[in-house]
Amino acid sequence: MVKFSIPAVAVAIGAGVSSTYAFAPVANTGARSVASSAPLFMSSVAAPEQSPLAPLTVWGDRIPDIIESQNELKSRKMDFAPTIKSSDLGLASDDKEGQLAY
Repeated sequence: MVKFSIPAVAVAIGAGVSSTYAFAPVANTGARSVASSAPLFMSSVAAPEQSPLAPLTVWGDRIPDIIESQNELKSRKMDFAPTIKSSDLGLASDDKEGQLAY
C-alpha cells in the first residue's frame, strides 16, 4: 500500500478540483489512424546517409579460447610497471642529450 503525506494529498485533491482540463479526454479528429498499413522506419524519414563523426571500430582476430589465454597470462610473473634505467638502454646516467633523443 502506498502512503502519501497530508500536503501531497491536499495538493492532489486541490489540483483535481481546480484544473481537471489537463485530464479531460480529447476528441479523435481522425487525422491519425491507430493502425498503419506499413511500418514506419527511422531510415525512411531520416536525413540522407552521412559519414560518421568518428571512424568505425576495427576489431582484431577472434581469440579461439579466451579463458585459457587469460589464465595463461595470469599465471606468468609480471611487474606491473617495469622501470627502464638508462643503463638498460646503453646510455650513461648523466647523458641528458642521449636520454632526450631516446
